[in-house]
Amino acid sequence: SYQYSTDGGATWQTRTVGSTSSPLVISALSTNGTSALANGTTYSVQIRAVNSAGAGNASLTTTATPVTVPTAPLSVVATPGNASISLNWTAPSSNGGTAITDYEVEYSTNGGSTWFSFINGTSTATSASITSLTNGTSYTFRVSAVNSVGMGVASVWSTSVAPRTVPSAPTNLAIVASAGAINVSWSAASSGGSTVTDYIVEYSVDGSSWTTFNDGLSTATNTTITGLTNGTAYHVRVSAVNVAGSSTAVVSGSTATPKTTPGAPSVSAIAAGNQSLSVSFTAGTTGGSAITGYQYSVNGGSTWTTAAGTSSPITISGLTNGTSYQVALRAVNIVGNGDTSNILASTPRTVPNAPTISSITAGANQGSVAFTLSGNGGSAVTDYEYRVNAGSWSAWISAGTTTSPLVVAN
Repeated sequence: SYQYSTDGGATWQTRTVGSTSSPLVISALSTNGTSALANGTTYSVQIRAVNSAGAGNASLTTTATPVTVPTAPLSVVATPGNASISLNWTAPSSNGGTAITDYEVEYSTNGGSTWFSFINGTSTATSASITSLTNGTSYTFRVSAVNSVGMGVASVWSTSVAPRTVPSAPTNLAIVASAGAINVSWSAASSGGSTVTDYIVEYSVDGSSWTTFNDGLSTATNTTITGLTNGTAYHVRVSAVNVAGSSTAVVSGSTATPKTTPGAPSVSAIAAGNQSLSVSFTAGTTGGSAITGYQYSVNGGSTWTTAAGTSSPITISGLTNGTSYQVALRAVNIVGNGDTSNILASTPRTVPNAPTISSITAGANQGSVAFTLSGNGGSAVTDYEYRVNAGSWSAWISAGTTTSPLVVAN
């Protein structure tokens, strides 16, 4: 048999198992024959042959260091980027007794069925940037350490992650104004490899200072911006959001101006004329769009007629003297007919027709004049006047009566 020493001849251990031919495999310390050699520890090794006469002379001392492949790296963490993944790990708990010279990084896109090596040269860094990946594709990683003996076992797999970037800008932005609001629609953005979780809608009156419309989290491709001021022009922009951040915004090519129908005018007075009424009023709000005209009603709003003119007063003609009309106005703009004003009643009128004298009955220093009247001009007669001609016409004199006959005194 053979004896060996791992401490330069201080202690010897008889080899009792294995061949007596070269090479001689030593796996335990010579001090007790049971304690395993430690990888990475240098030992002073001697051997000597033994026969029936006893142990022979020892060989020259040779130093040797047991080594093996490294253990698996620890804590492999993958962090996604744009078409790339940053990989970090912790060095193995044991290098196998000799320095680690490289790390082998592998990835799989099918849950570990197939693995591909990432070629990044020789490196002992405990991190790597994996590039030229496909956004939206899930990748799993494992790492193995390499030393002079060879490549150790692979690490526990990383969590699957997908490279991603911010979404593309939405497209086909369209804006349509309504009353105090703007209806906004757009085409969906591409995801950038991670699901779009929201669209941010903003509006601005100057195109530089923007206000975000608070519509909560929504992946709908339309919304209505409310609470706007009629008559004010607004720019609108929309951006998409995913876990990587916000996209570039798409900005409306033009502005939109919210508007509604005009507010009600206020009728302040009506001047009666001959078959006409002159209506004085104060205009209401424009609704955000210029008033283009007015309409009037003479029956309390049941029917409407377009008026001539856009300023106060408005004259309503073609009426019947003596008929009471319930007059109202409303303004018109590009959106439509506005609210109805207050209603005032008025009656067109003119002076009475000339009376027709049917007879005069003479009396002492007076005459009794009988007459008829064909029309009061649309308003009750409040008096009659007369004059006499005794060579020339006198001034008009109040008769103090509204009925026939009236007495003319000399």
